[in-house]
Amino acid sequence: MITIRKAKLRDYSTLMELEIDPSQETFVSGFGDLYKNRAPEQDFYVVNEGKELLGFFVIDKAFDKKFTFAEKNELGLRNLVIGKQYQGKGYGTLAMKRLLVYVYGAYSDSSSICLTVNKKNIHAYRCYEKAGFIDTDTFYFGGDAGPQHIMRKKIS
Repeated sequence: MITIRKAKLRDYSTLMELEIDPSQETFVSGFGDLYKNRAPEQDFYVVNEGKELLGFFVIDKAFDKKFTFAEKNELGLRNLVIGKQYQGKGYGTLAMKRLLVYVYGAYSDSSSICLTVNKKNIHAYRCYEKAGFIDTDTFYFGGDAGPQHIMRKKIS
């Protein structure tokens, strides 16, 4: 069973060793880089199956203050990584479905969750779509790897 939870200090060494698929390296950062550049408004989460750490992602509580396309009180989902050896098994989609249930209680002041996904990152786009995120039909052009779809899901 796939679960998500806030990352704990004891998880960090495993997360640092998590391999990113080479096809995804353009679109995401490894845990070490993210952690080194973390901000107080970022919450790090892990994706588990039992005791096995499969991946991680970041919830940005100040997303609406950083991006003009973000709605008021909107959370940002950033940098979903599923380890190379775990990809292609639906773990990303399951984790995102769990996340949508989790944020309802954990971030009750938030109205929605938003993300950007590179136009070239078709696998990630499909993952988010399967989890219920809706493409806003607008693009964010500030990413290092080119235009990104803006996707959003209401928290209800």
